[in-house]
Parts: sequence; structure tokens; C-alpha cells
Amino acid sequence: MKKPSSALPWLALILLFALLMGVGMLAAKASRYKNSQADIAEYTPWPSKTVDTFSRILIQDGGRIKPVHTYARYALMQLRGTSTAGITDNAGTKHQLSAVAWLLDVLFRPEMARKMPVFTIDDTGVLTGIGLEPGGNKRDRYSYDFIVKGRALLAEKSAEYGRQKDEADRTKRADLELTSTQEQILLLSRKVSQFEFLTNQFTFARGAIDDPSNMLPKEMKDLAKKIKAEELIDKLPAMTREQLFSGIQAQRTANADENVISDSLGVLFFQANSGRGFAVFPPTEPSNEVWRSVGDVLLDALATKEQREDLFKSTAQIRGLVGAVDNADDFLAKLTGFEEWQRELTGKRALKEGTHSSLEVSLMRTAPFYWSLVLFVISFIAVALSWLSPSSGFGRITSLTGWILAILALGLNTYGIVLRCIIRSRPPITNLYDTIIVITAVAVLFALLAEKMTKQRIALAAGVLAGVAGMFLSLAFEAKDASDTMAPLQAVLNTNMWLATHVTTINIGYAGGMIAAFLAIFYLQIRFLVAVGLAEEDPQINRVLVRMVYGAVCFCLFFSFIGTILGGIWANYSWGRFWGWDPKENGALIICLWTMAILHSRLGGYLRDLGLSVASVFLAVIVTFSWWGVNELGVGLHSYGKTSGVMQALYLTWLVLGLYMAAAIPIWLKEKAAKKTKTQPPAPSIPSTPELA
Repeated sequence: MKKPSSALPWLALILLFALLMGVGMLAAKASRYKNSQADIAEYTPWPSKTVDTFSRILIQDGGRIKPVHTYARYALMQLRGTSTAGITDNAGTKHQLSAVAWLLDVLFRPEMARKMPVFTIDDTGVLTGIGLEPGGNKRDRYSYDFIVKGRALLAEKSAEYGRQKDEADRTKRADLELTSTQEQILLLSRKVSQFEFLTNQFTFARGAIDDPSNMLPKEMKDLAKKIKAEELIDKLPAMTREQLFSGIQAQRTANADENVISDSLGVLFFQANSGRGFAVFPPTEPSNEVWRSVGDVLLDALATKEQREDLFKSTAQIRGLVGAVDNADDFLAKLTGFEEWQRELTGKRALKEGTHSSLEVSLMRTAPFYWSLVLFVISFIAVALSWLSPSSGFGRITSLTGWILAILALGLNTYGIVLRCIIRSRPPITNLYDTIIVITAVAVLFALLAEKMTKQRIALAAGVLAGVAGMFLSLAFEAKDASDTMAPLQAVLNTNMWLATHVTTINIGYAGGMIAAFLAIFYLQIRFLVAVGLAEEDPQINRVLVRMVYGAVCFCLFFSFIGTILGGIWANYSWGRFWGWDPKENGALIICLWTMAILHSRLGGYLRDLGLSVASVFLAVIVTFSWWGVNELGVGLHSYGKTSGVMQALYLTWLVLGLYMAAAIPIWLKEKAAKKTKTQPPAPSIPSTPELA
């Protein structure tokens, strides 16, 4: 292998410094939230077998059947921003809770869960806005027991800001736009409501109503201690929900017994309504696809006398679990019994829900995309270190290490993609999250194949850098969105054939455009170091990079063109027209036109090496706009992937890409000066004068 240019050691140091800065910024961000103190005398962790069993319980949420492990993960991420919760009890013992263990506390030990600091607040103005005194840090985490002191004002403010936001959206008036603090108060209100929703799920089985905010009447809470929901329902005639509401709203009379009945119905409705949403009871009817929650079971039992005995078997299991909380062995036995009962019911159903739930739990536990990121980072460090001394034994060993780690990281990414396909019985790409992990895999694979042919360690570095960027983006997107990444498809996407052809092909084209930009950035960095006098020119490295950039642009055009044609055929099939100038369609068309312009300009001699690289970096601007930007426009038939914060990230990305394109200016000026020097005629020679004798 030819000895690499002296620009590579400089490039290695720059990239290692950038990586170090990135890790430092992430560490600094994580250290912002210092509060982990939970006002718990001594926390008792759940036995690992209990956590494992509970993680396999099935629940219907967001339109699909999933294991509790997945549900708990995203529930905690929505509140805390992470999938684990670290707490310190009053005994000074630190505990790291998994999302499943945390959800067990929320459902079965709510008084303990309320003391855990899981609410992330990034602006102390949110706390002062609801009448609370914040801690010492601007950004920190707080417990429900702390926030509940301002619960009434939080409800009032969130209602006011909600109306203001609706009015601003309706009238498009800039003066009605919410401030950042007001937006965060709205967000906190939603988080608090979600937490209360979870802690109150099994209120009917506790014999008392939990009301830390003291917003419910005392008479209602006293009456709840005397009422058992199932016994009350069993004494009542069949009653629709409308009849239940009428009974609750009946005017109070002098007859105390009638008033007690009305109040009891109010308690029953509160308990049933509090238990809505956590649907863990499979329907017994084969044709019914809707699972029941505790609240659904209670209201269905109220509506029909014939099914009460069967329905109460479901609530009896929850009562048994709530009653066994203080006995670990008894709780585990009842939880195992519930899991077996649930699996028996689903096994009899034609839909066979939860068939791949064990695979989903395995996917969540093994976290292949996280470990893929770790391996890509280490691989990148190894490759960068190999550039510092490329010809030595150290350089060869670190280069080989980078190769092996890159292949392992790509393997983990691919493993995760395959598992997601099996779990959903779908092609690889069904949503924006899927595009990230698939595009990353394709870009890395392209780079590794290019490295195999060129053997200059440049494509290897570009590939692992793309792997780092892609895997980090996947984790950041998941944390930001904090919602199920395997949610059911929207109706317009519910077709495996077109997902496997058009969607996959167009995203492979995106991957080609992105890897072309990564390689072009390496070319510009090396040429810039030469232009400013920090390194010597190496024509061999330049030629190899330009060839790889050109090949990646061809790759991008090929798949983008085919993907665009397939998209038009799908549009004609679904919407009755091949082309409608939709923003997403326009984005795909612009990619095709720009890549064709690059290739024709290159063939025509209008774009030389430097111009090709700058045009390829700009290709990344177009690809990211088509990939992410058009979803944020909120118009067109493809506006179903809008995500908050994406435009700000895009603007930053485009700024960085613009800086790289601007770096071509000094390179071009140096080239121009060099050409001018070469074209100048040599100075005429002055004949020598003979010496006088």
C-alpha cells in the first residue's frame, strides 16, 4: 500500500479532537441533572425474576400488542428522557432502576414512585411559574411529590396556555405564540397527567383513592374506602354508560340512601375511568381485536349481567397482585399465573398476538444499536490512530482492529434491523426511525466495499464516521420522540410490496448521497490542510477519493431514479396520479436532477476534482432536505413524519456543510495561483558580456 499523505495524521488529530469534544458535550449534558435523591427510607429493589416476568406481560398500546418492556421503556423516556432511572434513598444507597422495575413501582408501589425524581425540567421558570421554589440548578429532575404542591396552578396555567396555543394555530398570530417557558409548562402538565394516569390504574384494588394533590372531595375519598367495585356492580342492574352518568348527575334529595347511591356511582366511575388505557386483558371473543383495561372490564361488567362472573376473574387477578406486593414470593407466583393465563387466552385466538414478543424483549435488552454505536466509535478511534503512523506495525494493527470492529458494528446494526422486520412482519423501513438505521447500514457497507478495493483507509474512516453519526442520530431521535418505533403503519403505507421496493430503494439512494458527501468532506479537509501549508500534496490519495466520490454519486443516482419511478407507480395505484408535485416527490426529483447535473458536468469537463467534491457536499443538503425537511413543511400527502426539533438540527447541519463548501475557496485560490505561475512565460535570459582584456 502506498504511504498515505502527511495530511492524514493532521486529519486524524482533527477528527479525534472533534470526537473528544462531542463526548465531552454529551457528558456535560448528562451531568446537568444532578438530583437523584428519593425521599425513601430504604428502597427495596424488585427481584430480578419478578422484573423479567413482568417485562413479558403483553399490553395493547398504540394500536399494537407489545411486551410491557417496550411500554415501560417509552413511558419512562417521556418523563425522564432516559430508559433507566437512578435514585438514591435516604440510607445513601444508590439504585439503578430499569424501566420495567420503575413501572412496577408506579403501578404497585405508587407512594414510592411519587418520591422518585423522574420529571426532567430544563427551565426553573417552569417551577416558579406554578408557584414552586426550584433547586440550585437551572436544569434538574424533580419528584411528583415536589411538583404536586403546584398541581392546581399547573392545571390552571396549562389550560390557559392550551387555549392560547390553539388560538395561535388558528389565527396564525405571532403575538399569541407561546414562550419557551409556557411550552414547557404545557409539556410538564402532560407528563404529570400521564404519571397520574399510571399510578391510579389499580385504584379500585387498593380500597382508597390516592389523591396527593387534594383535588377530590373528602366525602368521595371516605366513601371509596367502604366500596368494593365488583360487589357494587354485582348489586346493580345492567347499566349503560349514559345511564351511569345520569345516575351520577342526579340532583341530591332528602333521601340519604338515594344520595349514597349517586355518590357510589361517582366513586365507581372514578375508579373505572382511572383504570382506562392499560389494556392487559385479551378479549374472549375471537373476532374482537380490542383488549381491555381494568376500567373497560368494570364498565363492561356494569353493562351486562351475563358476563360479570367471567369479567371479574380478570379484576380478581389484579386484586391479588396488589394484595401481594409486600410478599415477594407470593407476588411472583401471582404474576406468573397472570402471564400464563394471558398466554393461554392469546394462544386460542386466531390472531396469535404477541407471537414475537420474546424477540422484542430480547431486542430491547440487547440494545444492538447502542452497542453498534460503541463499536463504531472505537473503530473510528483505531482507524484515526492508524493514520498517525501508517507504515508501522502499530498502524497495521490499529487498522485491522478498525476493520474488525466496523464489521462487528455493522453486523449488530443489521441484526437489529432483521429482528425488527421479524417482529413486525414488515420490510426494513416503515417510519423515519427505520430510515436512519437502514441508511447507516447501507452507507457503511458501501464504504467498506470501497475500502476493500482502494486499501487507503480513507473509505474505512468515512464508513465508521457515517456509522457513528447514524447510530448516534438513531438514539437521539428515539430519545427525542420518546414513542414506539415499531408503531402500526398509517393507512397510506400499509403495503409490504411498495415498502419493500419504492421505500427501500429510495432510502438506499439517500445512503449513496450521504456517503458521497462524507467522502467529499474528507477530500476537502485534506486539500484544505495542504492549501494552508500544514501538509504536502498526495495526488494518489486525491485520485482515490475523487473516484470514490464519483462512484457514490452514480450509486445515489441509480437507486434514486429507480425509487422515484417506483414511487410514481405507487402514487398512481394509491392516489390515481403518477406525479402531483408533492414536496416529497419534488425532493426525490431534485436529487435525481442534481446527481445527473454532477455527472454530466464531470463528463463535460465543467467540474474538476474540487468542483465535484463541493457539488457532492451540496448533495447532502438536498438529501437531508428530502429525507427530513419536507416532512416538516406540513403540506402534501407525505407530511406524516413531522418531529419537533428537526428543523433546528437541519439548519445546524446545513451550516456545517456550508462551512465545508466554503473551505474550497482557499483551495481554489491556491490552484488558480499555481496555474497562473505555470502559464507565465519564462523571463528572457541576458547574454553575458565578454570581459575586457
